[in-house]
Amino acid sequence: MHSMQDSARLAPRELHDAPAQGQLREALDELFAAAQPRLYRLAQARGMAPDISDDVIQETLIEAWRSLDQLRDATRFDAWLDGICRNVCRRHDRESRQQALYQAPPVHKLESSHAEEASADSLFQMADPQALDPLEALTRQDLLALLDRALSYLPPQTRRALEYCYLAEMPQQEAAARLGISGNALGVRLHRARRQLEEVLSTQLRVEAEEFGLLPGGVDNAGWRETRMWCNYCGHHRLRGKMEPQPDGYLRVRLRCTACWSRYGVDHLDAHVDTAKTPVSSFLPACKRAIHSLGELHATAIANGYVLTCPKCQRESTRLRIVRADELPRATFSDLIYFTYDCPACGPSMSSISVVFWLLPAAWRFVAEHPHYLLEPDVCVEYVGQPTFRFRMTDASSSARLTTFAHAETLDILATFQE
Repeated sequence: MHSMQDSARLAPRELHDAPAQGQLREALDELFAAAQPRLYRLAQARGMAPDISDDVIQETLIEAWRSLDQLRDATRFDAWLDGICRNVCRRHDRESRQQALYQAPPVHKLESSHAEEASADSLFQMADPQALDPLEALTRQDLLALLDRALSYLPPQTRRALEYCYLAEMPQQEAAARLGISGNALGVRLHRARRQLEEVLSTQLRVEAEEFGLLPGGVDNAGWRETRMWCNYCGHHRLRGKMEPQPDGYLRVRLRCTACWSRYGVDHLDAHVDTAKTPVSSFLPACKRAIHSLGELHATAIANGYVLTCPKCQRESTRLRIVRADELPRATFSDLIYFTYDCPACGPSMSSISVVFWLLPAAWRFVAEHPHYLLEPDVCVEYVGQPTFRFRMTDASSSARLTTFAHAETLDILATFQE
């Protein structure tokens, strides 16, 4: 089994000294041996268990050996090998998630007489909003993977100093001893390393760094920033987002596709998120938090006979309705079905009925595996002899898709299928 201690192995000679494929093959054993600690750390950052990480490393090395002829630039060997490792991690993660999905017990309809139990045990199996958000974890994993890629651009001695002090959180005195230098020399090396790392993130990896907010830039005059999320309506552009702190302590989160905004005049998301207990600093967890709140609001209303309490003024007895896009006076996306209510004090409000679909763990697993996905139009169909709404998301670059059927009146989930 590999461990962080493996990082003490000798690093390979500079790849610039062996640019030719023939020389690279001669150094392959040495390169593979030196890469294993980094690959192990990368696999763990992608959420792989220790025993799975060992398998990931072996599969990565085998695939690299078989496809070495596809490497165009020998000086980019580390980055190329890291890319293979990430793909292997995705394959393992996808296989485990698919297995868990098919082994999951079916979701059964709850009896209406158990309304109190439904509020406690969630009509839609909603997750605890204070629990670890899988997309927050995904963000951290991807961030670690980005930093690992950035480290691959640095000289071996510089990279080891950063790994010891910042990734392994080793005391600087111990790190200096391992590196065979004085504490003052280590401080100078770390200072230079941080500047080199910043340069890499500002050049070769600038796009990814801006998406994580590691660099200034990508923000227009109105405060909109490009996010990592793709538009799930047109599928052609990444969403732009804005977070605006409100006087009441809430955070207004807005997401829009510039092309869809020009055509339909509506945001993908415009919601207020309570950040008093758990602050958010990136768009993925903010989006998940907002959708969870909307889902909980509408699930409670459905359990109460479509009677809703306005979340803004807490006015009760506001009637919730389900309508098509063409029945709404406000700008909307076409081909969608909406929840809508009209509070006498706060005015009209609407949300896509797909919030019930988003409350399924399977939906978030699908997004984690297929971030470039599309939401198909909401449709009313008959399923097992009952009127239902069909929700479906498809991967933009493959045949993968997730389909859910919900009862047209109760919105109980009748079935979920992943292909």
